[in-house]
Amino acid sequence: GDLGDMVRRESTVLSVANTPLHRSSSRLLRAASTTFTGGAALLPPAADAVEPSRSMRAPSMRQLNSTAVQQRMIEELWHRYRIQISIFMFTLVFFSFTMIFLFYMALYAVLVWGSLPCDQPLNKYLLTSFAVGQITPQVVKVLQTQRWAQNPRTLVAISMAGSLPGWIVIAWGVKMLASCRTCQTTNPNLFYPTKHVIEGQMVLFVLTTLFFSIGFRGVLVALMVAVDKVRPGCEAAVHALPKVSEGDPELIDPEDGNVMECPICAESFSGSTVTKVVVRTDCGHHFHEQCLARWCKNHIDCPM
Repeated sequence: GDLGDMVRRESTVLSVANTPLHRSSSRLLRAASTTFTGGAALLPPAADAVEPSRSMRAPSMRQLNSTAVQQRMIEELWHRYRIQISIFMFTLVFFSFTMIFLFYMALYAVLVWGSLPCDQPLNKYLLTSFAVGQITPQVVKVLQTQRWAQNPRTLVAISMAGSLPGWIVIAWGVKMLASCRTCQTTNPNLFYPTKHVIEGQMVLFVLTTLFFSIGFRGVLVALMVAVDKVRPGCEAAVHALPKVSEGDPELIDPEDGNVMECPICAESFSGSTVTKVVVRTDCGHHFHEQCLARWCKNHIDCPM
């Protein structure tokens, strides 16, 4: 899939992943990224970054069924891997709080020692990074709510453009650190806290980008591939199911006239059938063959 599919999949999952851990972690990581990386991390659109008329539109039965499948996947895998997932989420949250500590240490350094000699303007870095991190996401949010921006590719393009100012600021900070010749000795109380913040920003950028691009659901789906020897599966039977070709009328939702999507990966059947085969179950539901085969490693029933 492309980046547009990533946004659509993550938006679907965010609407169904109602575990308190996921909600609070997502909010904290989004806030930490915009505040402490200067908005450099590539984040998917927030839940409210959609056209108002679209957000008020009642979901179709197809969308409700897909939501139910996603919720079932998350609940089952949460019960199976709750310890591992909790450790993963705790690591992300812990690092976010670590960034808060580093940020305030650097802020204190600027206020107390910012006027002392330093051969690079490190005392201006923190304020610049913070300002960019607050202003850029607001601009991105406004652009993503425009009517002309209501398609996955445009939303992703806006998100990517919105991350550039933050990366420019971080690159500026790295350049200043590399160019410092005397600040380490003339003003170490400013140099080292600022250095730690910049290093933390780069690590936080990687963590938040992975979290939101792979997604909470992406981690769970990866875990789902592991075979549970206690639970039987019927993966072989999936490959014997009837195949449905692209453009077949049965892939059109009669309720809204749109092409259906795979309830497991939330990717539309339109265009995806070139690389992913669509199968029809005996109960009349449609899935990507590889998605259903993954599900049936540990299940003998239809996800819906």
